[in-house]
Amino acid sequence: NEFGGAWAYQFTDNFFIEGYYGIARLKNYPGDGISTATTHLIGRIKYNFKAPLYSYIMPYIGFQYYNVSSPEAGEGTDTQITPAQKAAELKAIDDLKKSGPVFGVTVLRRLVPGWFFKADIGTDVMNIGFAIEF
Repeated sequence: NEFGGAWAYQFTDNFFIEGYYGIARLKNYPGDGISTATTHLIGRIKYNFKAPLYSYIMPYIGFQYYNVSSPEAGEGTDTQITPAQKAAELKAIDDLKKSGPVFGVTVLRRLVPGWFFKADIGTDVMNIGFAIEF
């Protein structure tokens, strides 16, 4: 699970720019007793389409930066850890690191004025939560 927050700004009719920040701590990844911290930054541009039942569909494109920090990976002092296992831990951390373009769709469903159910489905994140308009 990743805890995150986003802020969006409507800069012209139906166009929004959004920034997302997420953070997670993975226990026992990539090996026992190893803690891994992740930071996720995303910038998106969205276009808003009105849908039925007080809903909105917002396709987006953007760019993501996903940073991973695990200083203990590959540094095992236990004699039971082989060099191949140490290399596998370092490869698992490197495989998580990624940056590049993203695309997807955000679906908003109005609950009451100013409160929305929000779902993001894209190549960057799968998210379900709530949004507040102010």
